[in-house]
Amino acid sequence: MRAVKQAFIWCLGGVLLWSLQSCQDKDLYDKPTDPEKPSKEDYFDFSINSDVQLNIDYGFSNYHVVFEVYPENPLTEDQYGNAIKTTEEPLLRAYTDNNGKYDNGITIPAYLENVYLYSDYIGTISPVKLSVSSDGVISYNQKAYIAGMSSAGTRGTTGNNRSYPDGYLVLGDWDAKGRPDYLKESRYDVPANFVNAIKKYFDNAGDDPYGSGFPGLHPHLFGANADMDIHVIKDTEVNLVMLHSGAAYHNTVGYYTYPTNTPPTSRDDIKNPVIAFPRITATWQTGDNTPGAFYGDQVQLKYWNAATGTFENKFPAGTSIGWFIISDATNNANRNVMDNVTGGSTKATFYSTSADFAYYSQANEFLVGDQYKQRVAGLLYDQDTKHLISLTFEDRMSKTLTNNYYDAGFFVHIVEANAIDPLPELPPGNGGDDPVYTSYRGRLAFEDMWPEKGDYDMNDMVIDYESKQYTAFGSYNLVKIVDTFTPIHNGAKYTNGFGYQLMGRFTENGKPVDRFVEASAIKSITIEPKEYTSKFMKGNTLEPGQSSPTIVLFDDLKDVLAKGIQFTVTTELSGNGVYDRYARPPYNPFVIIETGNGRGREVHMVNYPPTSLADMSLFGTKNDESDPEQGLYYVSSLDYPFALLCPNGFRWPVESTPISEAYPKFSKWVESNGTQEQNWYNSPTAGKVQ
Repeated sequence: MRAVKQAFIWCLGGVLLWSLQSCQDKDLYDKPTDPEKPSKEDYFDFSINSDVQLNIDYGFSNYHVVFEVYPENPLTEDQYGNAIKTTEEPLLRAYTDNNGKYDNGITIPAYLENVYLYSDYIGTISPVKLSVSSDGVISYNQKAYIAGMSSAGTRGTTGNNRSYPDGYLVLGDWDAKGRPDYLKESRYDVPANFVNAIKKYFDNAGDDPYGSGFPGLHPHLFGANADMDIHVIKDTEVNLVMLHSGAAYHNTVGYYTYPTNTPPTSRDDIKNPVIAFPRITATWQTGDNTPGAFYGDQVQLKYWNAATGTFENKFPAGTSIGWFIISDATNNANRNVMDNVTGGSTKATFYSTSADFAYYSQANEFLVGDQYKQRVAGLLYDQDTKHLISLTFEDRMSKTLTNNYYDAGFFVHIVEANAIDPLPELPPGNGGDDPVYTSYRGRLAFEDMWPEKGDYDMNDMVIDYESKQYTAFGSYNLVKIVDTFTPIHNGAKYTNGFGYQLMGRFTENGKPVDRFVEASAIKSITIEPKEYTSKFMKGNTLEPGQSSPTIVLFDDLKDVLAKGIQFTVTTELSGNGVYDRYARPPYNPFVIIETGNGRGREVHMVNYPPTSLADMSLFGTKNDESDPEQGLYYVSSLDYPFALLCPNGFRWPVESTPISEAYPKFSKWVESNGTQEQNWYNSPTAGKVQ
């Protein structure tokens, strides 16, 4: 920070009339007489963003995950407890590597102290609130997170403190979160292809229960004659492993058995149902609602021998296993499991005509339209050993509510090979292979009097941009960029043009690093509208004579605004070595001043380099204090910018109003080198902005 900044802020702030007169008497925009050569570190870069390191470890094996990072919790609840995801674009959307890890930089607003990590992939806890450390690092280790969440609460004694419905059995006790004390010690390492296959299967099914969704695509799973039970043909142990929950309800999941040759024909025929997981709820619940089960938690199911009145470890041949879910059964106050009798409540209107809300894989009484619908879907996975079966539940069903069967997801581990009758086969799933994109948006504001100070109203050219950057499956490599530039205001008398260089700025070892995309990495560029081009492009999609890829979109802002033109640039990349941070929006944008007088007078953001065609003789003249030998560009003697990157909601100052008047907190932000008043742009002065 240059020492003269205090005088600059005092002068521009307009605090006292006599101080304004003093500023007029002595032009504080003149270059200082300080004999020291300034360096980059002496100047504030005017960035509203921070480049931080993001370290994610989901702890998976052979499993790519698509995740998103948001500035606020992306989920809210509707009146029925459904999770509603925001339509706002995340700060980042990306793939992890093959082991569920991501280690890369991310750009976030500088004022953020926390972010939210979100993923809808099976096995992920989501969303998770993460802190930004003082040294600019965001870290998440799911195994450690689960360990911390799972240790919460105290043990209870079921016989004394936890009640459950008459006619049900339990495998043991559970704590204040509904977490069983009979969980197996080790977590199950779920095969990635199995999880991917389940997700693909249900994602492709849709959520329309009336024809085009589940019944239409998978009638063997959701129709009236669907058989979702497991028929044991060889004595075997059976484990039930938690995969995922997306429901806000506090559901109870369990099983029951019957002789295979005498299946139940009504609910009255279902005897001694056993509660396996007392409380399954969405992993995004926190506080008192922290989930009672997490991905990989496993319970060994026990066979109830009615003759002896005891549990046995193995299910005997000739026995079938059915399943049930009791919708929203766990009492929030004491974690007792209820049979959920609500009579004529709203629930009954939406879900069922029955008095309780226990839904079984057989003898269901829920009718949608003219068809009975299953609440349970079981799918065979391992075609050779018949070890793994998916098991997913829907805790509600109606015309208006989402029916995605993600409310409780498990897999059943059949310990003995070939111990059950075959079930419908689950097609293989190898994970996603499509690119994912992150959308960046912002507003660029320029002062066009450079290298003179101008009136510092930052409204000579204002442009909105939105950039969608597509990264390849399981990598940080860019494969496509779609940029949209929308000119929205002209406050200049000059005829000015606009362009940008494909460049990324990121932090490395605490210092900013600029990296340009190599021209050889660009497969193609398409600029729309094709009929409107800059004379400097000479009919090409990249400006000739540049050492780095440069695109000039227009030469006359007035004409573009009059015609209402919006520019879209689609850049196809090789994807080999073009890391996302090498082309991070808004890249290196610039204004060409007085295009009728040539090409050389460019204005860029602070410390962003000029292009190869800029007139270097202008640097260090008038009010500019650039030093090209040090890579120091577009800085002034009083640390004010000639170009600003702002959020989309930024309102530019009225003509001839300095930005420090239009935004009173701006000066404090500058004076503090960006450590204070980081959201200064949210507090304009009435009547001073447009």
